[in-house]
Amino acid sequence: MTRLAISRKKKNRGTLDMKKDELNQSKIPIVKIDKRLERFRGKVLFPEKLEKANEILTRVGLPKLTTK
Repeated sequence: MTRLAISRKKKNRGTLDMKKDELNQSKIPIVKIDKRLERFRGKVLFPEKLEKANEILTRVGLPKLTTK
């Protein structure tokens, strides 16, 4: 890298830190979802674990939810 590129990186780092601090202080979480995950939609990645979880749910069932 050239000296100019390195100095630009250092200058930009200060503004990135401010943005990061502002994001950390915000009450609303900001999440960016990777679009490449769409290829897994509808696929069962761990069939053994899914089968075991379904067996447990049929035997034990879901917990009762109470609302206030």
